[in-house]
Amino acid sequence: MNFLAPHLPFLIKAGKSASEKLAENTGEALAEDGLEAARSIWKRLLPAADKKPATIEAAQDVAAEPESDDARAALRLQLRKLLAEDEALALDLVKLIADARPPATYHAELHGSGAIAQGPRATAAGARGVAIGGDASDNVIVTGDDAAVEQTGKDRG
Repeated sequence: MNFLAPHLPFLIKAGKSASEKLAENTGEALAEDGLEAARSIWKRLLPAADKKPATIEAAQDVAAEPESDDARAALRLQLRKLLAEDEALALDLVKLIADARPPATYHAELHGSGAIAQGPRATAAGARGVAIGGDASDNVIVTGDDAAVEQTGKDRG
């Protein structure tokens, strides 16, 4: 919804080409990539939305006032109802939205001791720290220099 809302005025209104209007208002990158993705999403939504006047009205309200929280909430509700009734549409939209998102890029610089973690489910431990993503029982973890480890008792074989 947040992705589609800024584009609705250009997807719904006629007149000057949508990409030209969007380029004037928000810049070339959004005009090329964002509008094309929004157009694909809207094109997939429109046949089902046309059967639900409340959905079209809510979309027109967002097109008229893209920053209105009330208009966006009304459209979210109508889209939620629409998608609850049509699982194939919901799955198609999930794919279209995923394809519309730019790939994640990361950049980090570390100066001195410490740690950097980037991306989904990333974990970082500070200097001499240990980050464990599962069960570490019955393991030995050493974080010091010149450490000697002696295990007694349990057979490790």
